[in-house]
Amino acid sequence: MNRYQSRPVFDDRHLAFLDIETISGEKMEDGGFPPWPTHTPVVASILTAEYDAHGIWHFAIESLRFGEDEGSLERIDELLRGRACVTYNGRSFDLLVLMLTAQATRNFCLPALTAAATESRYASARHVDLADKFSAYGAARGASLSSLCEALGVAAKVSAHGDEVGQMYDEGRIDEIVQYCEGDVCNNLHMHANYRAMEKGDPGYHASLVWQFSRWVHDQELEHLKPFADVEMLEVLLRQSLIGQLDAALHNAQLDADLTAKRALDASFCEATSY
Repeated sequence: MNRYQSRPVFDDRHLAFLDIETISGEKMEDGGFPPWPTHTPVVASILTAEYDAHGIWHFAIESLRFGEDEGSLERIDELLRGRACVTYNGRSFDLLVLMLTAQATRNFCLPALTAAATESRYASARHVDLADKFSAYGAARGASLSSLCEALGVAAKVSAHGDEVGQMYDEGRIDEIVQYCEGDVCNNLHMHANYRAMEKGDPGYHASLVWQFSRWVHDQELEHLKPFADVEMLEVLLRQSLIGQLDAALHNAQLDADLTAKRALDASFCEATSY
């Protein structure tokens, strides 16, 4: 067995953006955020983004209501399979709460969720925490998702704020919590597009993901996500996205040509050696 194992590679073309909203029965005297073990998940939203061989992103968004939707944890695990999980502060909160919820119900067979929650913080292929990335793993002071989005001109917290979730839950306004949670995963997509494009030195990655997502939101007529359909420099992003699709088409054409040439060569050997 080779003692030098190859490092797993983060797949930035098969993504699942995850966020949860919770309630806590514990109230802090100073008004602060209660400890994470006291939180119970209310809603989980997962936005999936799949990049195909033709340079097209395919999106889907799904929200699960704990207590109403049976098998919520199993569905989250299913949506994470084969995709890299992207969160904001998920390593310190979202994934921990989900793992604790699973353990409390003795639901131990959630391999994709477990991998995302337990892989190495610095070398995980299954989970990227944007809070880690933007703070250089704690080298900088932590910043809120909304403040980072504001700095980058991204629509943020368009329907509510996190400290309102408890009141909305008490009043039975679950639909509003769902809309708020779905807005957060859209924020995560934009933040990931910015950071990953910088990390790769690839503006086309950002352009294709952001522009195609804005068109998807527009086509789906999701009113509560409408701000994400309007992005700055839309024409520039469109051009860069189309260039990416052209590059993918040229790459596929070259693969087809190489395969045709190989088949022709194989056929010629077969003909020459047949008696």
